[in-house]
Amino acid sequence: GDIHDIYYLGRKDVERATDRLNGEILLLTHSQGAFAGENREREIHRRKRKIQRNERLTDRKLVVANGTVVTCYRSNRRDRIRMFRRAREGA
Repeated sequence: GDIHDIYYLGRKDVERATDRLNGEILLLTHSQGAFAGENREREIHRRKRKIQRNERLTDRKLVVANGTVVTCYRSNRRDRIRMFRRAREGA
C-alpha cells in the first residue's frame, strides 16, 4: 500500500500555528513595498482562512500520503494515549 504518515493535531499545536500566522498577519498589516493593497489583503485573508481550518482540525488525526491529507477523523482519548505511548517507546 501507500506510504503514509499519521499526525495528531492537538490544541497546543493549533495554538502554536495560530500564533505564527497571527505574527505573519501583523507583519503584513504593517508592511510596505511588495505586499501592498489587494495583494496584501489576499495574503492576510489566506492566513485567516488557515487559522480557521486549523481550529476545525483540533483533536483530529490526519492521515497524510505524499504530502496530501487523505483523511482526518476525530481522535478519542484512548487513541491519543496509545499514540503517545508508541511515540515514547520509539515505535
